[in-house]
Amino acid sequence: MLAILLVSAALAAYEPPTNLEMAEEAIAEACLGLPDSLLSAGFQSVSVSMDGDHQGNWLVLQGAVGALEAGGVQVTSSDRGSSGAVALRIRPMELSMSLTDAGRSWIFGSRRIDRELRCELSAELTDSDGVVVMSL
Repeated sequence: MLAILLVSAALAAYEPPTNLEMAEEAIAEACLGLPDSLLSAGFQSVSVSMDGDHQGNWLVLQGAVGALEAGGVQVTSSDRGSSGAVALRIRPMELSMSLTDAGRSWIFGSRRIDRELRCELSAELTDSDGVVVMSL
């Protein structure tokens, strides 16, 4: 009886991730290679901007800046007045969630909805004249 109560308490304490938390994780995974690519090409400081008109741009920008800073790349303001400034332009190609395989484990049991979040990004590094230096 005690074991059943402990398992029930553990299951009740488990909180599945929210849609926002899943989106942040997918964006972080999509941005994993950005810092290494920039640093290996000799770019230690960039400004970041978003291309396209996607409603998730703010979330992608937040995730990309976080990934770059965590990877050792300095993110500067978007003011490109300084000479030699490079800009990383990011465009979300896909940022979507699919809800699949909904159901119940029992008639009056818990509901289950499998969620799959996809994030694909395109990124270009441009120099101060807007010329593409590198595609990531």
